[in-house]
Amino acid sequence: MAQDYFKADPITILIVILILQQIGGGVLSGFDY
Repeated sequence: MAQDYFKADPITILIVILILQQIGGGVLSGFDY
């Protein structure tokens, strides 16, 4: 099911990344997006 996210448009991917950042908190803050 993860492949469905890669098939989505860039805007949807950015939204998913932002959600993951909120969930992960300081963990994902070390990565550059």
